[in-house]
Amino acid sequence: MRNKSSSVYRWNNMDYDILVKIFMSLNVMDLISVVSQVCSSWRSACCDPILWKKLDLCIQISDSCIYAPLQSDAWSYSVSNNNRLMNILKTTSNLSQGNVTRLIFNFFEYVEDEHLVYAAKRNRNLKRLALPIWSRLTVRGRRKAFKYWKGLESLTIPDFKSPMKLMKATGTNCKNFSELKLTCNLNLDYALLLSMCRSLRCSVFGPQ
Repeated sequence: MRNKSSSVYRWNNMDYDILVKIFMSLNVMDLISVVSQVCSSWRSACCDPILWKKLDLCIQISDSCIYAPLQSDAWSYSVSNNNRLMNILKTTSNLSQGNVTRLIFNFFEYVEDEHLVYAAKRNRNLKRLALPIWSRLTVRGRRKAFKYWKGLESLTIPDFKSPMKLMKATGTNCKNFSELKLTCNLNLDYALLLSMCRSLRCSVFGPQ
């Protein structure tokens, strides 16, 4: 019993910098679902800003395992999926304490207005944002979210409806915006958009 207690004591009192260095090798789901729950000292280390420069949600959690969806039908919209994503955003926001500068949503996750607006309110220092191919985002929701991202520099987007309205909201609120990446077919709307945004660095990743 004494040896067990001594071992627990040593784990609880590991050097802060050592803990942070170890935690840097873990993914976000490890941090929020396991490591931050161990003890107060580990949770404190989980809040170190260096761990939260990039919030990559490509790793998601299911009821029984951690995995990353690799195809478009891996996730389908449901209330449970909606709540799960919101819980992940809330937990990561509590740990990151506004230090996230790069947010990457899972490419095949369903994102709604409430998710994007919440992420915007809690991560106002964002510089780079990658949105998923599947979403239920409205023009109003996107406008509301982008009002909080004054320092946004780079945006990766799929085939949204009304891309001109999105770019107008981005240009109005994000004065440092300089890079646009498209993960979709280059249709007429986006071709027109690119022709009007010649000052931006633009890339297209998708079937032509």
